[in-house]
Amino acid sequence: MPPVILASESEIANDTVAKSFEMASDVSSEPSGLNAVSPSLTATDSQTGGHASETSRSTGGTPSELETDLTPKFARLTSSDDSDNVHWPHSNNHNDSKYKGTVSCGPGCSCAAIAAVQTPVSSSPLTPSDHHIKRIYPDNVPLPRINWDFPVNPAFLDLELPLAKISRDYRFFLQQPDRALKHLDIDQTDLKKVSFTVHAKTLHPTDFENCPQYVQPHPPFHVHSLPIITSRLLTSPAALKRTYHFDIDVTDYPEEVPGVDFTVGGAVGVCPTNDAAAVEELFDLLNYPTDLRDEEITLHTSKGRWPTVWGDDTARDVVCSPRELLTWTIDFVNDVLTKQLLLLMHNSTPDDTEKAVLLWLMSEYGQNKFTELRSRSNPPTLAQLLYAFPHCKPDLQELLAVLPMLMPRWYSLSSDPTYTTAERLAEANRQACMSQEECSYNVAYDPNADPQMNDEEAEKERLLERRTIEIAVTVHETPEPWRENKSSLRTGICSGFLERLSLKLIANPTQKVTVPLFRGLQGNPLAREFHPEGPMILIGAGVGVAPFRGFVQRRLKNASCRNKVWIIQGCRDHLLDEIYRGEWGIDNTELHKVVESRSKVGTHNKYVQDEVLEQADLIWDVMSHPDGKVFVCGSSAGMSKGVEKALQEVAMQKGNMSREEACKFWEAKAKDMLYVQETW
Repeated sequence: MPPVILASESEIANDTVAKSFEMASDVSSEPSGLNAVSPSLTATDSQTGGHASETSRSTGGTPSELETDLTPKFARLTSSDDSDNVHWPHSNNHNDSKYKGTVSCGPGCSCAAIAAVQTPVSSSPLTPSDHHIKRIYPDNVPLPRINWDFPVNPAFLDLELPLAKISRDYRFFLQQPDRALKHLDIDQTDLKKVSFTVHAKTLHPTDFENCPQYVQPHPPFHVHSLPIITSRLLTSPAALKRTYHFDIDVTDYPEEVPGVDFTVGGAVGVCPTNDAAAVEELFDLLNYPTDLRDEEITLHTSKGRWPTVWGDDTARDVVCSPRELLTWTIDFVNDVLTKQLLLLMHNSTPDDTEKAVLLWLMSEYGQNKFTELRSRSNPPTLAQLLYAFPHCKPDLQELLAVLPMLMPRWYSLSSDPTYTTAERLAEANRQACMSQEECSYNVAYDPNADPQMNDEEAEKERLLERRTIEIAVTVHETPEPWRENKSSLRTGICSGFLERLSLKLIANPTQKVTVPLFRGLQGNPLAREFHPEGPMILIGAGVGVAPFRGFVQRRLKNASCRNKVWIIQGCRDHLLDEIYRGEWGIDNTELHKVVESRSKVGTHNKYVQDEVLEQADLIWDVMSHPDGKVFVCGSSAGMSKGVEKALQEVAMQKGNMSREEACKFWEAKAKDMLYVQETW
């Protein structure tokens, strides 16, 4: 079956295209790198209903499958003449994950550092002379002619690249390469060099519970693997998002800095691991040998803080294994798309079409698309990019030099850390066990239990002696429609990690389950500005309300909350996802307002900001008090901005202010730390 040329209407399919390709000089030497000619696609007239057939690159699916599924979509996209706005209609019918098929740049992109194709990325930093077009293809060899053979796998299609524009722009690359690629100046001066020394036939098993010693926060703080005592699901299984509660034993946490302890409103840093299945998938995508994945190596870095978190910027020699590095130190999910990564991928694929597409994404012609991909709500992960460009197999050492490090995630304490363990146990029994919710107590790890005690007595005794902190974690999920399973959801690195720990403990309450975390300075805004005196209004939505539970617990230890503390809590449905329902110690609805977004205010759903407007008198009275404070905690995307606008409306209404005066009023309150926001 003859191949098909992917065309941009008649413009690319006619003789003009062929002539433009002929402008490149023929290369007499053996084809290599970008000079190699890949399998081509022949042309059919899109107006006669011709569809692109399966090419020699396809490794799965039959021609009939392609013709009835991805090929019509592919033909429409490649025939579009809209340079920057080629629309890719999403399909829910990708029957095969291995389809193949066809084809942007702007200021700030960097192509010339594609420089020597034979020069490894981990070599000496490039100098301005390295950005000259002559260095891209040695001996001043022109850009190669391309017989387009674009991947048509779902991961590539999900990138929604304007293939017709890429093919047209490449013609300009051929005609005026010096002009087209002059802005291609990827900065590699800050890249560290990474190399391995392999300790042959020596295994280095990865510890999935205890953080490696070389991974640590800023001195003198260290990561400690602390036992989880209890974990339970705070939301209903039918809720849109799952939120888990954790009781963590900090009895043996050392005093690292005199006077620094867990505080109300404080936060702890959790050091997560990447999912073991995701690490294995990455190894497979890189074709990394199975017998070398757990082999002991000495990692050599030329500079930087990696693989530590906030260590000194210096060269390092660390004994570890490739699996340990990918498990604990590298983020291959978030913010991976950089020009440095594209350059490495360009240098790591033998396929001409893939090289040309990556070249275009790095150049100024593809800058708009590059920016759009990075700013998506679901930017491409490393796995998606490697699936999208299937011939690309970067070297692991060079890949580690361009990927971001895996950073800790911060979680606010959802309790008063001075709350006695006896009080916690009574509350846990009342809320979890008596309500028949799933609740697990991790007691098996204590080697000092008195054998004369029965299990129930021993459990209570040990729990009463422990010091604990509590956190709440909402699992973040992101769709990955390019996967073979179109409904596939990828959990956030840390929230998914904590969910796996919770499920593990719930499944077997007698096993030891630990979480690696560190205390830090407890200097976040909520911890700094909480004071047990003075009136306060606590505004939060979703898991953002969790730290206010600790505020209420501390206030209740000293006095009543009546006429002192008011809570405005937002959720979608209080029967499904209201967290800590009934666990505040205050049941008065005048003090604790729960706002359900499923309810209506006029024609729109009711949100936290609507309740703020309804409580305008109360808010103004609190802010008129010399010690009155408003605390806001939650997502910065919608809730905090809506609340900020509502507070301005309160000031305008009750203080007879203009919009500008209201803004300045709350700015002054924020400066005096009487209006405190902690958002993410």
